Amino acid sequence: QMCIRDRYMGYQQVWKMTQSPNPAKEVRMGYLVGYLSVILIGSLNFGWNASIFGACQFLFEWMYGWKESDSAFWRSLNNTLVPVGALVSSLIASKLMMYGRRVVIFVAAFFSIIGAIFLAVLQRPNPQTPTTGLAFLCIGRTLMGISVGFYSTVTPTYINEISPVHLTGTFGSCHQLLITFAIVMTYFLGFILPKKGEKIEVYQNNFTWKMGMAFPGIMSIIQVLLMMAVYTLDSPSYYCGKDEEKSQTALFKIYVQNMDAKDAYEKMVSGQKKSVLSGSLYSKYKTAFWVGIAIAAIQQLTGINIVMYYAPEVFKNQEGWAATLSLIAMLINFVFTIASLFMADRLGRKFLLIAGSIGCIIGLFACYLTCTGTTKVYYLFFNIAVFFFIAVFEMSHGPICWLYLSEILFSNWMGYAVASSWIFTIFVSLSTPFLFLHLKQNTYLLYTVLMVLSTVFIVVFVKETKGKTSEDCKEQYASEGSSQDGLVPKTSQFNGNLMIILNCLLYTSDAADEGLGVDLGGRRIIKKKTK
Repeated sequence: QMCIRDRYMGYQQVWKMTQSPNPAKEVRMGYLVGYLSVILIGSLNFGWNASIFGACQFLFEWMYGWKESDSAFWRSLNNTLVPVGALVSSLIASKLMMYGRRVVIFVAAFFSIIGAIFLAVLQRPNPQTPTTGLAFLCIGRTLMGISVGFYSTVTPTYINEISPVHLTGTFGSCHQLLITFAIVMTYFLGFILPKKGEKIEVYQNNFTWKMGMAFPGIMSIIQVLLMMAVYTLDSPSYYCGKDEEKSQTALFKIYVQNMDAKDAYEKMVSGQKKSVLSGSLYSKYKTAFWVGIAIAAIQQLTGINIVMYYAPEVFKNQEGWAATLSLIAMLINFVFTIASLFMADRLGRKFLLIAGSIGCIIGLFACYLTCTGTTKVYYLFFNIAVFFFIAVFEMSHGPICWLYLSEILFSNWMGYAVASSWIFTIFVSLSTPFLFLHLKQNTYLLYTVLMVLSTVFIVVFVKETKGKTSEDCKEQYASEGSSQDGLVPKTSQFNGNLMIILNCLLYTSDAADEGLGVDLGGRRIIKKKTK
């Protein structure tokens, strides 16, 4: 009973101490931005590992002596190893979430560091003895993929749990921003790598490509050190129900003690609910679960990968413009992700998903109409269509997918939605060359139809979450007729009911001590204050 009373008093203290009409002024922004930056190292590693091989692949072709057919195989294999590793680890991350968000980050960092050692230290490409080097290359890429799976699962959830409601959209979009920033960085890295025609020793001893491969591991070391020395606590939501003292300590590192804590209080309570996984919980929130799975899949079904796959082939046909057009595409990718930071909390998640879907439909159909042309006019309109599509995607499905998943899903469900995204990433990556070989430009038409169906799904099933706490976002998807008892595991239903009763008794007792009236089942308990 004392434990329950202490927990209740802790919530009561948070509620009383943290009321202010303007929460925006009551956030410890310096601490919060630093905390966010450390968490976002995972997003940076995500984007870097997804794109670094593409920047360095011609080096590996030369160092390993790959022929044209060999090059296609090894490129395909190494581009697939990362999403496959990420798929496996995202499912494991769902189980590890119960031990804390920091634990998942430390596990991700471990695989990132070991992967960097395999890629930058142990891998010594040599066309005379390629087998050992290739083995280390594949092992390193797989380990990096495992790291990416952990990061892609925990980072959006962690950001959501430490973000004030009025900044959830802005901070949540930073995940995609750092992914695209890393992609742009690896693109520019390609300009300072050794050029074709150099002696093999120049490639083998070059420091740049080794640093490129080791970069995620170095950043993971920095992340771990900062989380052990400076940002030593997990999110307040994780501690709720486990360690109330730490929960409040973590909360007041983010907020000053006189802020409006309705947001923070509900986040703490919802954090306790997130740690529960049972059949009854799934029964109540199964709509949220499947909407999350669908949103993750739709992000890949937008056709972003087929646009990015085929556009360079058309760019190559435009004499002297291929490098410039690719650079423009990269910059648009990054700049419009920045624009999304200011839109999610103003226009709303559902609005951006619908508007983005319509924009993707227009872009895909325009690509279908112009991709086979060989005149300058056709090239011009194809380029515009590609740039328009990328801009629309990075303002909508790119960042909003991760943000929305973190808002509507419990933390131990997040991995399943992320796994859905990786499954469709693998499917699209493997099927795109086949589709373009047999369907040619009709591939764009196929994805146009898929996006029309996806738009209908979003309009019908997706609910707006702008300005809502995580708990409110989930409650929108709660099945009618389900009770809050669904949040109590079946194996401890009796203990859960007993706890509810004791909490009610303590609440009425404290209210009576303060001379307050409490309505309990139609009876009003009032105790007069003593003079």
